[in-house]
Order: sequence, then structure tokens, then C-alpha cells
Amino acid sequence: MRFERKKVENCFADSRTYEYRIPVSGEALAESLPDVWEIRRNERLRRPVFIAKKEGIHLKGLLAGHAVRASFLETEWEARQKEFEDWMEDMDG
Repeated sequence: MRFERKKVENCFADSRTYEYRIPVSGEALAESLPDVWEIRRNERLRRPVFIAKKEGIHLKGLLAGHAVRASFLETEWEARQKEFEDWMEDMDG
């Protein structure tokens, strides 16, 4: 999958956060995450969201949106970011 990435400010200590613009909805991305991810959805909000966590990677996004924010732990952010981006690039097969 093709995506655009930009660094964004965050309010969390010890993490790096990036926004990814993606060609699929947040819902489609959340549904395609492997089983090792812990995924929560909140559909009662005016703009329903999902939050997904896995070993130092936290994703947040609107289910109907085409952008997600990914936060990576400061101590291992480069490896986790590469892992996440490699997975997204392989999504198209």
C-alpha cells in the first residue's frame, strides 16, 4: 500500500508520533491488522475511532478516515517504525 508519512507533535513523553495518509479507510486498516494486535473500537462517538496496540506501536484513527497516527516508543522507534511500514507496504501483496 502506498502511504504518505509526516512527523507530528505529541503530548506523550518517550515516544515519536507520525501521521500516515493511506488509500484505505481506518476501518479497513484495522480489520487487516494481524491477530497479534490488540484492537479497540469506539463506535458511539460522533466520529467513530479505533485504537490498536502491539509491542511498542500504538495506532489511532477514525474508522471512516484515511489517516492514522502511529506512536513508537522512543527506545526502539526506528525498528518498530520500519516493521510497521514494511507491513503496510506488503498489504497489497
